[in-house]
Amino acid sequence: MKRRSLYLIVFCLFISLFMTSCHKVCTCTGYDGRVHEYTSEEVDAHAGGNCSEMTDFPVSSHYSYCHW
Repeated sequence: MKRRSLYLIVFCLFISLFMTSCHKVCTCTGYDGRVHEYTSEEVDAHAGGNCSEMTDFPVSSHYSYCHW
């Protein structure tokens, strides 16, 4: 009984860590080839939730393209 409870707790912890570790990321590639990632919160704050609109953040025409 104790062992089963322990396995259940460990399994629940594993699942909760797995479910919370996956985050949506907006990846932007600069004209120089450098890549920068923005969280969905940053995209919401600077581009109204539209990742492709992040090409102009922080300055106009900063990235060649951005995608989720």
